[in-house]
Amino acid sequence: MSLIQGQLTGGSVLGEVHLEMAKYHENGRFAPQQGLNMLHQEEVDWDSAIFHLEKAAVCGVLEAIVALARMFLQLPHDVLEGAHVENTEENTNRGVDYMRMAAVAGDRSAMIYLANGYHTGIGLGTEREIDWVEATRWYSQAVSQSGEDEEGCYDATMEDPAYVLMAKEAELYRQGGHGLERDPERAAELYNEAAELAMAAMKGRLASKYFMIAEECWGEMEE
Repeated sequence: MSLIQGQLTGGSVLGEVHLEMAKYHENGRFAPQQGLNMLHQEEVDWDSAIFHLEKAAVCGVLEAIVALARMFLQLPHDVLEGAHVENTEENTNRGVDYMRMAAVAGDRSAMIYLANGYHTGIGLGTEREIDWVEATRWYSQAVSQSGEDEEGCYDATMEDPAYVLMAKEAELYRQGGHGLERDPERAAELYNEAAELAMAAMKGRLASKYFMIAEECWGEMEE
């Protein structure tokens, strides 16, 4: 486990200062020429901006951790939108480290990233591999996430509804493999729960599909 993975988040005054410094650099507050001239991207000291963002992450500021995770993984990011890092194996591994740190702090999108990564092997870098035990762990964490991360921020996007995540977790238990023991009973329970949530979300056709698969899983227990 890397150092950053072993740290706890929660933020600090110093961390918030570093985050604001990063944003000041992004906005050109420290650019050599200001005034009426529009700031060009090349005039921003991105190295200094990223330096302060990394310091904020070390201090446990979740916003900085998420931004760095997405930046190093070549994903769109809200903080330092114009900053880019080289697409290398090392940077990808760093991005996954930051993503895991964000997931531990309660960031739902980070949990889903890790779950999908351990499920498919995509976006894990070179230091991790497919692990369905980890995948089910993070799918479950994302489903049970209360809506507030460690800093009290609410993730209202819900691009991946709980019933979809439950169905993905159920699929892994139904198949088994990559370190996960096959468990059709657990799969049936998850599909059943997913169906009930889908029904509550007015997704009747999907709910019927999940109920049907749950019955198939119950039947596989008797084989």
